[in-house]
Amino acid sequence: MFNDCQHAPRDAESVPARGSAMPYAVAVVSDGSALAHQDPTRRAGSVEPVLRHWAALIHEHTGRVTRPVYVSAQDAEDLSAGLRGLPPDIGVIVLIRTDPAHYSARNGSAPGWGSQRPVVTDSAMAAAAATAALLTTLNRRGLSPERSRVVIAGAATMPVLRPLLLAAGLGHVTSWDRRDAGTFPLRRITRNAEAVIDLLGCVRELAQAASDHPELIIITPDKTNWALLALPAVLHAVATAQDPSAGVERYHACALALAAATSPDRQLPDPMEPAVPSTVEQAATRALNPARSCESVDPCVRAGDDDSQGLRG
Repeated sequence: MFNDCQHAPRDAESVPARGSAMPYAVAVVSDGSALAHQDPTRRAGSVEPVLRHWAALIHEHTGRVTRPVYVSAQDAEDLSAGLRGLPPDIGVIVLIRTDPAHYSARNGSAPGWGSQRPVVTDSAMAAAAATAALLTTLNRRGLSPERSRVVIAGAATMPVLRPLLLAAGLGHVTSWDRRDAGTFPLRRITRNAEAVIDLLGCVRELAQAASDHPELIIITPDKTNWALLALPAVLHAVATAQDPSAGVERYHACALALAAATSPDRQLPDPMEPAVPSTVEQAATRALNPARSCESVDPCVRAGDDDSQGLRG
């Protein structure tokens, strides 16, 4: 079951013990800031139907009680206060449609952004799937990730994607935003690239780029369905981990698990394939094991540390 959309209070939190097998509820939370950037008139009224939709989907896939919660937040401090005020039976937070600036590590916020509960974002889950989709496509083309050049169109909207791609072994990653278009048109930036991940809906620009460069791989993430692909397994892994604070490691493990579970004729695994959830859950659990070494991930790279403010290479 899931409850109708609530508005978060701001009280001291009490949370279920980490690693316990006790039942827990999943809070699906948003402050609507990502929607408000697109249209300043959109906020609570627009995000609440989205929250209810996500809560229903997560309940359907996990069987957990889910609670859609709207947090009125103007900045990271407000969001942190809202997360701390969630009811004590909330074991995991899924944060959706929220401006990354409200939870970026650049703001000095710790994992959980003021809450003791593990927080999983729709942005990070979609980034893991996008990384997997790129890896499977490169493999199908016979291209080495280490020798491949990738452009992220709109990297600031998904800050964890660039660190994820680097952790996955991509040799050269360039971040591009629409404000770069005057000096560095996307058509020119992608000329020598093997792939572009389009987070901005640059249909016209990429159609032009593809006319010059027919072999260009264009990945356009479905930010809802792709995020949900591995989410149920990750929720279980973080809720039962003794230390759920892993950042890029968690999502890197998910990306590799998704890529490994994908058949040669697909970009991502079939969501109906029964082996996918257990494969991803095992990978996420290993990533959250405090004793696990992070030899495959640059320890200097953590979620939210993306420096993609404008064009970066």
